[in-house]
Amino acid sequence: APLLERDPTLWTISAFSDNGFHGRAVDDTRVLRTDWAVGFGWLLRRRLWEEELRDGWPATHWDHWLRSNKRRKWRETLFPEVARDYHTGAKGTHSEPGLYER
Repeated sequence: APLLERDPTLWTISAFSDNGFHGRAVDDTRVLRTDWAVGFGWLLRRRLWEEELRDGWPATHWDHWLRSNKRRKWRETLFPEVARDYHTGAKGTHSEPGLYER
């Protein structure tokens, strides 16, 4: 991801969009920035992992840990308006049966 390597203000790049619901997300060419670490389908620089994250990575609730500005240091995440991944919600720590069927 060349942009991730060149732009020091970027924290991660995500394939997921929290608001990428059918009918709401329509522009599949639009890319947005956020200070919220998006939880599904993301990537980061290897150097960031090795120098800042690996040694302190928690056994649980890594998403909350990752969203702390203490770690993020005001860097941002790029994400598409229209998600590029698919999450079924069928299994996971904070998923319950039928959650995505509502």
